[in-house]
Amino acid sequence: MAKTRQDDKESEWPEGPVADGQEGLPPGDIESQPPFAVLVELLAGRGEDRQQVRQRLLEHTARELRWDYSELLAAFGVPFETVEPLIRRRYQAEYTVYPDMIAAIGALR
Repeated sequence: MAKTRQDDKESEWPEGPVADGQEGLPPGDIESQPPFAVLVELLAGRGEDRQQVRQRLLEHTARELRWDYSELLAAFGVPFETVEPLIRRRYQAEYTVYPDMIAAIGALR
């Protein structure tokens, strides 16, 4: 099993992008990623079944080898303008930004 960099705990996701016939997102990890957590919350708040939303996300990411958030949001009928501020707030609440790293990355240009 792979270890996550974030908390060094064992992940449910095997090593490599596709292993043991599994594709897409790690099933137990879907809501640990802010964009997916926000999408689940948003759709559940609109009356959709939370478990069905999770399942649809897993199926979509497994079916589409290459996807981006705009395609994912369109597949779920959610405008980017609706979800973008929610995702930003979630990232700000859960992650620490180190200005020295931003400067270092900028210097690589």
